[in-house]
Amino acid sequence: MRLTGMCLASFLSLLALSGVAAASTPPPPPPYVFSASDVLTNAVNKDQAKIAKFFADDVTASINGQRIATDKASWLKWWAHDRSHYFGKTVGYSMGQKGNGALLVLDQFDTQDYSTNPWPAGDPWPSTRSTFYRFGSDGLIHSVNINEVDSFYRAAK
Repeated sequence: MRLTGMCLASFLSLLALSGVAAASTPPPPPPYVFSASDVLTNAVNKDQAKIAKFFADDVTASINGQRIATDKASWLKWWAHDRSHYFGKTVGYSMGQKGNGALLVLDQFDTQDYSTNPWPAGDPWPSTRSTFYRFGSDGLIHSVNINEVDSFYRAAK
């Protein structure tokens, strides 16, 4: 009887350990997601050439559900215009490993157009944005989904 109890205890211990292994952290995102995050989370970057290599020719992009780009050229044009009057900071980001990888960037910025007046000019017009980049099997970004709200970012309590 005692031997049976010890066998049962050993079995239960092994079962518990296998549960721990199953609950371990997921694998990291692919290396190309890390490379893209280094550039795409840099809020002061306004150089289109630095980001171009991360996007597929067939990339599509939308902001608040409205399509803004249907290929790489139109996406880079939109991005360059957006960054020309962008004064902000990256609040945080998260990288995903499922599928071919993903990157979610949260930033806050002033939407006032300073292209005609040097910064800072007037009251700020704050906005908070989340940008979700979805990678394809080729390691390039094929989808960009932006959601933006015209308000300050506030951390949850």
